[in-house]
Amino acid sequence: MIYKKKLALLLAIGTLLVAHTDATASADPLFADDSVIEVTIRAPLKRIMQERPDEDYVAGTFEYVDNTGATVALDVGIRTRGEYRRRRDVCPFAPLRINFQKQQVDGTVFDGQDKLKLVTHCRSGHRGYVQSVLGEYLAYRMLNALTDMSFRARLIKVKYVYTDDDDEKDSYAFFIEHKDALSKRLDLAIVKSGDVKVSAVEPVHLNLTSLFQYLIGNTDFSPVATLPGEDCCHNYVLFGSESEPLISIPYDFDQSGMADAPHAAPNPRFELSGVHDRLYRGRCPNNDRIDASIQTFLEHRDTLFQLIEDAPGFTNKARKDRRKFTEEFYETIEKDKRVDIRIRRACI
Repeated sequence: MIYKKKLALLLAIGTLLVAHTDATASADPLFADDSVIEVTIRAPLKRIMQERPDEDYVAGTFEYVDNTGATVALDVGIRTRGEYRRRRDVCPFAPLRINFQKQQVDGTVFDGQDKLKLVTHCRSGHRGYVQSVLGEYLAYRMLNALTDMSFRARLIKVKYVYTDDDDEKDSYAFFIEHKDALSKRLDLAIVKSGDVKVSAVEPVHLNLTSLFQYLIGNTDFSPVATLPGEDCCHNYVLFGSESEPLISIPYDFDQSGMADAPHAAPNPRFELSGVHDRLYRGRCPNNDRIDASIQTFLEHRDTLFQLIEDAPGFTNKARKDRRKFTEEFYETIEKDKRVDIRIRRACI
């Protein structure tokens, strides 16, 4: 009887995960393609970076070349966003939120978009920060390859035109799918809650993302616990419905070894020497899912390495570093003893 109940639960979970993979077809146009969009943003960026507005938007224009070769110009609002990266001592160029006008984006690649997060380069004139943007974007793409239940991202190459300072800067950046769009794509509501119990979160997906965080060398997250002033959970968004288990989906990988940002550092309480030191933060009640999670990573090995090879913008060194970092992950999960010591026994 116990075996039959367990089998029924596993079949139900499998149905849940497979059903949501069909949502790919309904992805917004912006995230249905992975080609790099060339963009020009014109705005009083010097003032924006001095004042760092986090509520009021400043008027600007957003120009890009569409797939017919025509230049599309959109009126947008721009403001800064975030917590850590919004601090002046951390990022002289803060992350942005772009507010599109719905009536202008109809029929464009931005059709259906409203307010989008834009991950930016943090500091100008420093190659490491540009490479870290590309590394964080790569992390999103890797998770997309592993599960459709993840935030999509779209890379852009930006020319920032400072209309108040006669200055121009070029860099990479990327948009992140809005949580409302992900909610619609997965047909799951956003759950705004305090701390939740691990037992309330669907275990297959949770364990997969825990192993993914280990792959990218990230410790700045919690899929169930909440920091002051946050909805649940820290660098995760919780989704659910009355009939299905809760799904906790991660975002924000700038503190990871895969991003390798110059400002990145592991949580000091873990006593790690740097973001390239991995620490597994999966939950002990889900240890019986580890073998299945590892199998998923093994099945997607070629795909993940191909994403590294195909990633645009990397220097030879940056690409080599990400390849080596990923190889070290696979060297761990392919050895039972290493899995036991570094993953199973390290659970929390």
